[in-house]
Order: sequence, then structure tokens, then C-alpha cells
Amino acid sequence: MLGRFHKIKLLVFGEYLPFSKYFPSLKKLSPATGDYVPGSELNLMNIDELGVKIAPLICYEDIIPSFSRNFKNQGANLLINLTNDAWFGETIAPYQHLLLSVPRAVENRTYLLRATNTGVSAIIDPLGRVVKKTDIFVQQTLSAEIRLMNNGNTFYVKYGYHFYLVCLIITVIYLAATRLRRHN
Repeated sequence: MLGRFHKIKLLVFGEYLPFSKYFPSLKKLSPATGDYVPGSELNLMNIDELGVKIAPLICYEDIIPSFSRNFKNQGANLLINLTNDAWFGETIAPYQHLLLSVPRAVENRTYLLRATNTGVSAIIDPLGRVVKKTDIFVQQTLSAEIRLMNNGNTFYVKYGYHFYLVCLIITVIYLAATRLRRHN
């Protein structure tokens, strides 16, 4: 066993009910909601002899950009997502979950391997291309050659959302200047 990992980002209304600690009567409104406790340690799964540093993304943690970014800043060179998409049934949701995870591979410039019990398992390359995938509710094994990406961090990994903030500030300044010019 390489380690034990606990889900850190719990799903609201599925795995916990916000404010139920302070308002216990809320549990009556959503009795099926779990009462899970989130994990607290952001640990990599290391396979030292192979130079592999895996970021374990559990369930929907693969759609949270800052979460995988934090792993990458710890030195992760491979993202692996284990998820149970069974509760979506035969809907479009498992496909949406896959599509929402694709940007993590691009943002972190690393492969993302998804293993699901009933959803879409997939191998996603650092350019966001789905190299191989399964269909939903199909037992299948995927195999592909991947390269560990140890070539530094992307702009997003280094600076996070600062780029978006700078773009927002430039846009606001531009709009304000345009409005002032029209007004004068």
C-alpha cells in the first residue's frame, strides 16, 4: 500500500450539509445527506523507484482548479482521479464530469488518469486530448504509454488566478477610459 488518502473537498448536500452543526433541524430537510468529515492532509502518493509523484484526486476534486494546482506545487507529475459516478445513472452527467476534468491536465501540464466505477474512465494528455476512454457502465481496461511531466510549472501553477485578476483590472480600466472619452 502506497498510502492512505482522505477526500478533502466534500460535496455539498451529498456528503455534508452546510451549517447543520449550528442548525440541526436542517437535517430533516435533507435526511439523505451524509455527515462526512473532510480529510486535512494534501499528500502525494510517491513511487520513488519510478520517480512518480501522484496527486490523488477523489471524486469531484478533479474539477477544482486550485486543488490540483496545490498538488502540482508540491511536485506532482501525474494526476489520478478515482470517482464513483454511479449516482448519476445513465445521464449526461458522467460525460460532463469527464469534460470538467480535462482543463486540469492542461493547467498543470500533466497527464490525468481517471478511473471510475460506472462513469467515463479516461487517459487525458497534458494538451487536454482524451487519448482513450471508456463508455459508462462498461467494464474495461485502458492502457497507454504516458510521459511524466517534470519540466517545470505552467503560468497558472506558478501564479494561480493572478492572471485573471490582471485581465479583470485591465478590462475595468479600459471600460472606464472608454466611458470617460465618450462622456467628454
